[in-house]
Amino acid sequence: MLVASLALLPLIRTEFIPPLDEGSIAVNVVRLPNASLAGAVKVARFIEQRQASSPRSRPW
Repeated sequence: MLVASLALLPLIRTEFIPPLDEGSIAVNVVRLPNASLAGAVKVARFIEQRQASSPRSRPW
């Protein structure tokens, strides 16, 4: 049964997954567990400034 289901895999299309062209992105920053709060704030500000300076960026 497993082999039969794998044989049908190429026939499955992606219509059940809606296209997500919202024009937005989500950023998830991962830091070490022992990162300091001051360091985390510094990194977050750097990322925000870098993103805001992008020509493709728009304010919320």
